[in-house]
Parts: sequence; C-alpha cells; structure tokens
Amino acid sequence: MKLRPLLLSLTLAACSLPIHSLASNLPKVYPTGDPIEKPMIMTKFVEFSNARKPPELIFDDRQGKPVSMNQYQGKVTLINIWASWCGPCIKELPAMRQLEQDYAHKNLKVVPVSIDELSPDEVYNVLANYQLDDIDSLFDKEHSMNGVMPVNVVPATYVLDSNGNLVGFVRGYLDWEDKDVAPYLDQLIDKYTHLNPITP
Repeated sequence: MKLRPLLLSLTLAACSLPIHSLASNLPKVYPTGDPIEKPMIMTKFVEFSNARKPPELIFDDRQGKPVSMNQYQGKVTLINIWASWCGPCIKELPAMRQLEQDYAHKNLKVVPVSIDELSPDEVYNVLANYQLDDIDSLFDKEHSMNGVMPVNVVPATYVLDSNGNLVGFVRGYLDWEDKDVAPYLDQLIDKYTHLNPITP
C-alpha cells in the first residue's frame, strides 16, 4: 500500500491520542497580561493567562542523541508535535519548514518533534515520499511529553517563551501559511522574548 494516497485521503481533522495530562498541572511562573488579539485563523490558539514552567524537555535527534529545549532559550520556541501516520501533520510540516527559514534570523525557533514508534530512519522514509526529508525533526518515541503538555491531539504546537516557559498552544491542523499568521507570531515574539529571566 502506498502511503501518499492513504495520508492524503485523511481529513484535516486532528488525529486523536489518549488523554494523559493537562498543562494546568504545571507551576505558574508569571501572569502574561492582556492576551494578544487573535485573527480568525488563530482562533484555536490558547494563550495562557499565566506562563507555566515545564521540567526540562529533552528529545532525541535522528542519531539518538539527546537534545534539550533549554538550548533554545533566548528565543521563543514552537514545538510542533507530529506523527508520520497523521495526514494533517504531514500537510502542516511544509509550513513549519518555511517558518523556520523565514524566522531564521529572528527570535523564533521551530522544533518539529515526531512521536512515532517507528525508527527515525523509517520516519524519514515516509517523509521522503512527500519531499519532506530535509526537515530536521527530533523524536519522542516514548511520549515523554505526556504529563508535561496536553498532547492528546496531533498535530499540536506548543509555544515556549524565551525562558522556556509554556505560554500557549494550538491543537489540530492550522494553516500556518495564512497571511494573518506571521503578524500574530511577530507579536508573540515581541511579548515573550525576555531580556532577563522572569520570576513570580
């Protein structure tokens, strides 16, 4: 069976996973103030009223080496959770790749994280079917994010401020190439890039 027809036949509805936890269990760090006004395309995005402190987030690269999200502190970080079996995830990945390129010299880091149970090489074989094997993805095969962030739906994108605190998320497919997304992201970057660590 060819994977391309199978995945493209899926609807753009989110692919569900078992519910394990909610971000509300994480410690509050600071109030985030007035929420940024959302354009229609960002309706599903949830901006927290209080930033939440997750434990150190560590994923594996393609070679199995650990990569800590702490290394991206100083920038706002988008962690995009995806899986190769999820059609909406595959549809979303090109936009993630483009965001990483467009914001390469700005205070934003885009980090795709696969939760596949397949090996990294097997995942990249799937990506190659869609000319997406140039995407630099990390891996969370053991679903270590369960208990840290609400990852019961993929695709899902979680926003960390420049100090590594969780400040918002969107679950389900989003058209990141919509013209109103970039201005909203620019406001998120301006609001959540802190020169100094924020304390409660």
